[in-house]
Amino acid sequence: MHRPAPLGTVEIRDLTVDCVVGVYPEERERLQPLRLDLELELDFAAASARDELGHTVDYAAVAALLDTWLNEQKFKLLETIAVRGCALLLERWPAITRARLTVKKPSAVAEAAYAAARYELRRAP
Repeated sequence: MHRPAPLGTVEIRDLTVDCVVGVYPEERERLQPLRLDLELELDFAAASARDELGHTVDYAAVAALLDTWLNEQKFKLLETIAVRGCALLLERWPAITRARLTVKKPSAVAEAAYAAARYELRRAP
C-alpha cells in the first residue's frame, strides 16, 4: 500500500528585509523595509527520522538568501518580488514542494499597517 509523504510546513513570519521597491521616483533611490511571511512545504519524513538539519530547510539560510537577493535588486512591484521569490526558493531547495511568500510594505499606504502581495508556487509533479 502506498503511503503519502508526511508533508509539513516550515514557516518564517515577519522577516524584515530592506529593498528598493516602488514605482515613484523617490522610492527608486532608497532602501525601504519590507516584512516577509513564508510558508515552505516539504516532506518531513527524513528530518523527523534523523533529527538533523541537513534533511530539512535551514531557516537561517532561507532568511539570508532572501535578504541578500532583495538588497541587490530593485523592484517596482511587490507582486514581482512574491513571484520571483517563490521561484528562487524552489530552485535553491529541491525538497520544497510548495512555497508561499507574502511581501508586506509598511510605508505603502499611510492609513494602513501595510500593503501586501501574496503568491504561491507548487513544484510540478
